[in-house]
Amino acid sequence: MQRRIVVPLDGSAFAEAALPAAITIARQTVGHLELVMVHQAQLTGASPMAAMDADKRVRGQENRYLAGEAERIAADTGVPVTPAVLDGPVVSALARYIRSRRAVVVVMSTHGRGGVGRFFLGSTADRLIRELPCPILLVHPAQRAALSDPGFGPRILVPLDGSARSESILDQLAAVFPEAVELELIRVAVPPIAPPLPFSGASPIRLEVIEQGHQLAEAYLQPVADRLRKKGFAVRAAAVSDLSPASAITERATARHCNLIAIATRGVSRLERALLGSVADKVIRAAEVPVLVWNPPDAAIAALVDAREAVAS
Repeated sequence: MQRRIVVPLDGSAFAEAALPAAITIARQTVGHLELVMVHQAQLTGASPMAAMDADKRVRGQENRYLAGEAERIAADTGVPVTPAVLDGPVVSALARYIRSRRAVVVVMSTHGRGGVGRFFLGSTADRLIRELPCPILLVHPAQRAALSDPGFGPRILVPLDGSARSESILDQLAAVFPEAVELELIRVAVPPIAPPLPFSGASPIRLEVIEQGHQLAEAYLQPVADRLRKKGFAVRAAAVSDLSPASAITERATARHCNLIAIATRGVSRLERALLGSVADKVIRAAEVPVLVWNPPDAAIAALVDAREAVAS
Protein backbone atom coordinates (compact mmCIF):
# COMPACT_ATOMS: atom_id res chain seq x y z
CA MET A 1 0.00 0.00 0.00
CA GLN A 2 1.29 3.46 -0.91
CA ARG A 3 2.35 5.68 1.98
CA ARG A 4 0.49 8.88 1.12
CA ILE A 5 1.71 12.19 2.52
CA VAL A 6 -0.73 15.05 1.94
CA VAL A 7 0.43 18.67 1.75
CA PRO A 8 -2.28 21.39 1.62
CA LEU A 9 -1.10 24.44 -0.33
CA ASP A 10 -2.61 27.85 -1.06
CA GLY A 11 -0.18 29.33 -3.55
CA SER A 12 1.79 31.21 -0.89
CA ALA A 13 5.41 30.90 0.19
CA PHE A 14 4.15 30.38 3.75
CA ALA A 15 2.23 27.23 2.87
CA GLU A 16 5.12 26.01 0.71
CA ALA A 17 7.36 26.07 3.79
CA ALA A 18 5.91 22.63 4.60
CA LEU A 19 7.29 21.09 1.41
CA PRO A 20 10.91 20.40 2.48
CA ALA A 21 9.75 18.37 5.50
CA ALA A 22 7.17 16.50 3.45
CA ILE A 23 9.74 15.72 0.74
CA THR A 24 12.23 14.44 3.32
CA ILE A 25 9.65 12.10 4.85
CA ALA A 26 8.61 10.87 1.40
CA ARG A 27 12.21 10.18 0.37
CA GLN A 28 13.05 8.34 3.57
CA THR A 29 9.91 6.23 3.63
CA VAL A 30 9.34 5.69 -0.12
CA GLY A 31 6.19 7.76 0.22
CA HIS A 32 3.91 9.39 -2.33
CA LEU A 33 3.32 13.15 -2.04
CA GLU A 34 -0.13 14.51 -2.74
CA LEU A 35 -0.38 18.30 -3.15
CA VAL A 36 -3.87 19.65 -2.64
CA MET A 37 -5.55 23.03 -2.94
CA VAL A 38 -9.18 23.87 -2.16
CA HIS A 39 -10.84 25.90 -4.90
CA GLN A 40 -13.11 28.69 -3.68
CA ALA A 41 -15.87 29.39 -6.18
CA GLN A 42 -15.84 32.89 -7.70
CA LEU A 43 -19.40 34.13 -7.23
CA THR A 44 -19.06 37.81 -8.09
CA GLY A 45 -18.94 39.53 -11.46
CA ALA A 46 -20.76 41.92 -13.72
CA SER A 47 -22.97 39.01 -14.79
CA PRO A 48 -23.41 35.32 -14.06
CA MET A 49 -21.40 34.59 -17.21
CA ALA A 50 -18.57 36.87 -16.04
CA ALA A 51 -18.52 35.10 -12.67
CA MET A 52 -18.31 31.73 -14.41
CA ASP A 53 -15.45 32.96 -16.57
CA ALA A 54 -13.61 34.26 -13.50
CA ASP A 55 -14.14 30.98 -11.69
CA LYS A 56 -12.83 29.01 -14.66
CA ARG A 57 -9.79 31.29 -14.90
CA VAL A 58 -8.94 30.91 -11.19
CA ARG A 59 -9.38 27.13 -11.32
CA GLY A 60 -7.04 26.98 -14.29
CA GLN A 61 -4.42 28.99 -12.40
CA GLU A 62 -4.72 26.64 -9.42
CA ASN A 63 -4.36 23.53 -11.58
CA ARG A 64 -1.31 24.97 -13.34
CA TYR A 65 0.27 25.99 -10.03
CA LEU A 66 -0.13 22.53 -8.46
CA ALA A 67 0.95 20.75 -11.63
CA GLY A 68 4.04 22.94 -11.81
CA GLU A 69 4.96 22.24 -8.18
CA ALA A 70 4.39 18.51 -8.68
CA GLU A 71 6.59 18.42 -11.80
CA ARG A 72 9.35 20.44 -10.11
CA ILE A 73 9.44 18.22 -7.01
CA ALA A 74 9.34 14.98 -9.00
CA ALA A 75 12.16 16.19 -11.28
CA ASP A 76 14.35 17.44 -8.43
CA THR A 77 13.83 14.60 -5.96
CA GLY A 78 12.45 11.56 -7.78
CA VAL A 79 9.52 11.48 -5.32
CA PRO A 80 6.20 10.60 -6.98
CA VAL A 81 3.77 13.53 -6.68
CA THR A 82 0.07 13.86 -7.43
CA PRO A 83 -1.71 17.26 -7.57
CA ALA A 84 -5.42 17.69 -6.81
CA VAL A 85 -7.72 20.71 -6.74
CA LEU A 86 -10.63 20.15 -4.37
CA ASP A 87 -14.07 21.74 -4.10
CA GLY A 88 -16.15 22.66 -1.07
CA PRO A 89 -15.63 24.26 2.33
CA VAL A 90 -11.91 24.24 3.12
CA VAL A 91 -11.80 22.02 6.21
CA SER A 92 -14.43 19.50 5.11
CA ALA A 93 -12.94 19.25 1.60
CA LEU A 94 -9.46 18.62 2.99
CA ALA A 95 -10.69 16.16 5.64
CA ARG A 96 -12.76 14.22 3.11
CA TYR A 97 -9.83 13.93 0.70
CA ILE A 98 -7.30 12.97 3.39
CA ARG A 99 -9.61 10.28 4.75
CA SER A 100 -10.35 8.90 1.29
CA ARG A 101 -6.63 8.67 0.51
CA ARG A 102 -5.85 7.07 3.89
CA ALA A 103 -2.93 9.43 4.35
CA VAL A 104 -0.29 8.41 6.88
CA VAL A 105 0.44 12.06 7.72
CA VAL A 106 -0.53 15.59 6.70
CA VAL A 107 2.27 18.15 6.50
CA MET A 108 1.26 21.79 6.54
CA SER A 109 2.46 25.24 7.42
CA THR A 110 0.93 26.71 10.55
CA HIS A 111 0.11 29.95 8.76
CA GLY A 112 -0.20 31.35 5.28
CA ARG A 113 -2.58 33.44 3.23
CA GLY A 114 -4.13 32.65 -0.10
CA GLY A 115 -6.95 30.75 -1.74
CA VAL A 116 -7.51 28.38 1.14
CA GLY A 117 -7.40 31.06 3.80
CA ARG A 118 -5.00 31.16 6.74
CA PHE A 119 -3.21 28.08 8.03
CA PHE A 120 -2.62 28.72 11.71
CA LEU A 121 -3.56 26.99 14.92
CA GLY A 122 -7.08 28.10 15.84
CA SER A 123 -8.38 27.85 12.27
CA THR A 124 -7.77 25.31 9.50
CA ALA A 125 -5.01 23.35 11.22
CA ASP A 126 -6.80 23.43 14.56
CA ARG A 127 -9.99 22.03 13.06
CA LEU A 128 -8.17 19.38 11.04
CA ILE A 129 -6.36 18.20 14.17
CA ARG A 130 -9.74 17.46 15.74
CA GLU A 131 -11.21 15.75 12.68
CA LEU A 132 -8.49 13.63 11.09
CA PRO A 133 -7.59 10.03 11.98
CA CYS A 134 -3.94 10.66 11.10
CA PRO A 135 -1.36 13.01 12.63
CA ILE A 136 -0.51 16.47 11.28
CA LEU A 137 3.04 17.73 11.07
CA LEU A 138 2.95 21.50 11.64
CA VAL A 139 5.85 23.53 10.29
CA HIS A 140 6.52 27.23 10.85
CA PRO A 141 8.07 28.97 7.81
CA ALA A 142 11.23 29.60 9.85
CA GLN A 143 11.53 25.83 10.42
CA ARG A 144 11.57 24.88 6.74
CA ALA A 145 15.13 23.53 7.02
CA ALA A 146 14.54 21.57 10.24
CA LEU A 147 13.72 18.31 8.46
CA SER A 148 15.16 19.05 5.03
CA ASP A 149 18.39 17.05 5.27
CA PRO A 150 17.83 13.89 3.18
CA GLY A 151 20.23 11.95 5.37
CA PHE A 152 18.99 12.94 8.80
CA GLY A 153 17.90 10.40 11.38
CA PRO A 154 15.25 12.19 13.38
CA ARG A 155 15.62 12.67 17.10
CA ILE A 156 12.07 13.10 18.33
CA LEU A 157 10.94 14.49 21.67
CA VAL A 158 7.78 12.78 22.95
CA PRO A 159 6.01 14.35 25.96
CA LEU A 160 4.00 11.79 27.94
CA ASP A 161 1.58 12.41 30.80
CA GLY A 162 1.10 8.86 32.05
CA SER A 163 -2.05 8.20 30.04
CA ALA A 164 -2.68 5.70 27.26
CA ARG A 165 -3.84 8.60 25.08
CA SER A 166 -0.50 10.37 25.33
CA GLU A 167 1.36 7.11 24.63
CA SER A 168 -0.69 6.48 21.49
CA ILE A 169 1.40 9.06 19.61
CA LEU A 170 4.17 6.43 19.62
CA ASP A 171 2.28 4.22 17.18
CA GLN A 172 1.74 7.21 14.91
CA LEU A 173 5.46 7.93 14.96
CA ALA A 174 6.19 4.34 13.96
CA ALA A 175 3.78 4.72 11.04
CA VAL A 176 5.20 8.03 9.82
CA PHE A 177 8.85 7.03 10.40
CA PRO A 178 9.01 3.24 9.86
CA GLU A 179 12.78 3.29 10.04
CA ALA A 180 14.39 3.38 13.46
CA VAL A 181 14.41 6.81 15.08
CA GLU A 182 15.85 8.15 18.29
CA LEU A 183 13.21 8.93 20.90
CA GLU A 184 13.51 11.40 23.76
CA LEU A 185 10.72 10.72 26.25
CA ILE A 186 9.85 13.41 28.77
CA ARG A 187 7.32 13.61 31.55
CA VAL A 188 6.88 16.95 33.28
CA ALA A 189 5.99 16.69 36.96
CA VAL A 190 4.13 19.88 37.86
CA PRO A 191 4.62 20.70 41.56
CA PRO A 192 1.44 21.57 43.47
CA ILE A 193 1.21 25.19 44.55
CA ALA A 194 0.33 25.64 48.23
CA PRO A 195 -2.11 28.37 49.33
CA PRO A 196 -0.36 31.66 50.12
CA LEU A 197 0.81 32.12 53.69
CA PRO A 198 -1.14 34.71 55.75
CA PHE A 199 0.06 38.26 55.13
CA SER A 200 2.40 36.99 52.41
CA GLY A 201 2.22 36.59 48.68
CA ALA A 202 4.46 33.53 48.79
CA SER A 203 3.22 30.07 47.80
CA PRO A 204 5.79 27.68 49.25
CA ILE A 205 6.36 24.30 47.62
CA ARG A 206 7.88 21.68 49.87
CA LEU A 207 11.00 20.14 48.42
CA GLU A 208 9.99 16.63 49.42
CA VAL A 209 6.73 17.01 47.47
CA ILE A 210 8.65 18.08 44.37
CA GLU A 211 11.03 15.16 44.77
CA GLN A 212 8.18 12.70 45.19
CA GLY A 213 6.52 13.91 41.99
CA HIS A 214 9.82 13.67 40.16
CA GLN A 215 10.38 10.09 41.36
CA LEU A 216 6.88 9.05 40.29
CA ALA A 217 7.47 10.53 36.84
CA GLU A 218 10.74 8.61 36.52
CA ALA A 219 9.10 5.40 37.73
CA TYR A 220 6.52 5.75 34.98
CA LEU A 221 8.98 6.58 32.20
CA GLN A 222 11.57 3.86 32.67
CA PRO A 223 9.31 0.84 31.95
CA VAL A 224 7.93 2.66 28.89
CA ALA A 225 11.47 3.32 27.66
CA ASP A 226 12.48 -0.31 28.28
CA ARG A 227 9.58 -1.64 26.19
CA LEU A 228 10.49 0.69 23.32
CA ARG A 229 14.13 -0.40 23.46
CA LYS A 230 12.98 -4.00 23.08
CA LYS A 231 11.20 -2.87 19.89
CA GLY A 232 14.50 -1.62 18.51
CA PHE A 233 14.23 2.09 19.30
CA ALA A 234 17.07 4.14 20.75
CA VAL A 235 15.43 5.78 23.76
CA ARG A 236 16.40 8.34 26.34
CA ALA A 237 13.92 9.22 29.09
CA ALA A 238 13.90 12.14 31.50
CA ALA A 239 11.55 13.40 34.18
CA VAL A 240 11.47 17.15 34.72
CA SER A 241 9.85 19.20 37.49
CA ASP A 242 8.49 22.48 36.18
CA LEU A 243 5.49 24.73 36.74
CA SER A 244 5.28 25.27 32.97
CA PRO A 245 5.10 21.97 31.05
CA ALA A 246 5.20 23.71 27.66
CA SER A 247 8.38 25.60 28.54
CA ALA A 248 9.99 22.44 29.91
CA ILE A 249 9.15 20.55 26.70
CA THR A 250 10.45 23.18 24.29
CA GLU A 251 13.60 23.77 26.36
CA ARG A 252 14.30 20.05 26.45
CA ALA A 253 13.84 19.80 22.67
CA THR A 254 16.39 22.58 22.19
CA ALA A 255 18.87 21.20 24.72
CA ARG A 256 18.76 17.72 23.19
CA HIS A 257 18.94 19.00 19.59
CA CYS A 258 15.67 17.31 18.62
CA ASN A 259 14.44 17.59 15.02
CA LEU A 260 10.83 17.18 15.97
CA ILE A 261 8.34 17.17 18.84
CA ALA A 262 5.49 14.63 18.73
CA ILE A 263 2.53 15.14 21.03
CA ALA A 264 -0.97 13.74 21.47
CA THR A 265 -3.78 16.17 22.16
CA ARG A 266 -7.08 16.12 23.98
CA GLY A 267 -8.79 18.85 21.97
CA VAL A 268 -12.31 17.77 21.04
CA SER A 269 -14.21 21.01 20.49
CA ARG A 270 -13.75 24.72 20.07
CA LEU A 271 -14.78 25.25 23.66
CA GLU A 272 -12.49 22.54 25.00
CA ARG A 273 -9.02 23.65 23.92
CA ALA A 274 -7.49 21.33 26.52
CA LEU A 275 -4.65 20.09 24.37
CA LEU A 276 -2.93 18.26 27.21
CA GLY A 277 -4.22 21.16 29.32
CA SER A 278 -3.37 23.59 26.47
CA VAL A 279 0.22 22.34 26.61
CA ALA A 280 0.26 21.19 22.98
CA ASP A 281 -1.15 24.51 21.84
CA LYS A 282 1.66 26.38 23.63
CA VAL A 283 4.31 23.95 22.42
CA ILE A 284 3.23 24.40 18.79
CA ARG A 285 3.45 28.16 19.11
CA ALA A 286 6.80 28.24 20.93
CA ALA A 287 8.75 25.28 19.51
CA GLU A 288 11.80 25.92 17.36
CA VAL A 289 11.20 22.66 15.47
CA PRO A 290 8.17 21.18 13.69
CA VAL A 291 5.51 19.51 15.86
CA LEU A 292 3.67 16.30 14.99
CA VAL A 293 0.19 16.49 16.52
CA TRP A 294 -2.45 13.80 16.81
CA ASN A 295 -5.86 13.84 18.44
CA PRO A 296 -6.39 10.19 19.46
CA PRO A 297 -9.79 8.59 20.07
CA ASP A 298 -10.85 8.09 23.68
CA ALA A 299 -9.97 4.39 23.67
CA ALA A 300 -6.56 4.90 22.05
CA ILE A 301 -3.77 2.69 23.32
CA ALA A 302 -0.21 2.30 22.04
CA ALA A 303 0.52 -1.12 20.57
CA LEU A 304 4.23 -0.38 21.05
CA VAL A 305 3.70 0.20 24.75
CA ASP A 306 1.02 -1.73 26.61
CA ALA A 307 -0.28 1.07 28.84
CA ARG A 308 -2.03 -1.45 31.07
CA GLU A 309 1.38 -2.55 32.30
CA ALA A 310 2.68 0.96 32.92
CA VAL A 311 3.51 1.98 36.45
CA ALA A 312 0.59 3.80 37.98
CA SER A 313 1.21 7.42 38.71
